Amino acid sequence: LPYRTSNSDFSSISELQLVKGFSPSVEEENAHYELLVPHIAALPTDGGPVAVNVNTATPELLSSMSGVGTLGAELSRWDTAAYEDYPACENFFDLEAEEVADTFTDDRDTSAYESTTIFDTEAAVESGEIVSDTEYGVSSRYFQVRIDIAMEGVTLSQYTLMERDDEGKVRVLSRLRDVL
Repeated sequence: LPYRTSNSDFSSISELQLVKGFSPSVEEENAHYELLVPHIAALPTDGGPVAVNVNTATPELLSSMSGVGTLGAELSRWDTAAYEDYPACENFFDLEAEEVADTFTDDRDTSAYESTTIFDTEAAVESGEIVSDTEYGVSSRYFQVRIDIAMEGVTLSQYTLMERDDEGKVRVLSRLRDVL
């Protein structure tokens, strides 16, 4: 259906479904949308684009950065599969529980990059060049919290977008239920 555009940045990644080629009613286009969702964000910023946090970026997002290429998986500090299947709440704090141990075990180095210089050095060693034309950093201002509630066969999800300012104060920017 026709609609009047806001002539501004997206306020939710679900708005991507309004762009030609990402229709939820066309199976292939919806598959493209679902493929992008874990790697994109729509943030309410006034100051333009937000730098990519290399500590939390998915391997696919890092691979898309100029100079990194296919090395995203080696440089990534984030295991995209680690939190897909949440361990049962009863076992979450039982460190002996097999389910929890398997979820958080990884042979890769997952320690955070403390500076972009360290990331550049590791990327240069891996790729032979330093990543220089992509805006990135090692910290984040925006965080999304997801809460899933499952009861009597019905699952409800709530997403809360929060911003931490330079003084460390956190404020809630938005809350959505059952949609991203």
